[in-house]
Amino acid sequence: QMIVEDGKGGILVALFNPHKTALPVTLEGEWAVIADGHTAGTEAITTVSGSITVEAISLTVLVNGALS
Repeated sequence: QMIVEDGKGGILVALFNPHKTALPVTLEGEWAVIADGHTAGTEAITTVSGSITVEAISLTVLVNGALS
């Protein structure tokens, strides 16, 4: 897991899963998914809250707040 804050209240979290099975992660608040095991970009793919499952051998990137 890597967490980056932009100093303006925005947070980016990169969740790495090197395992051969999916990994559930508990979240606080609402997050925009900007990369998952299939898609990546600068716009939200979807939004999640409560929890997310990081697919096996993959990376998921979440954004909370206004990163610029």
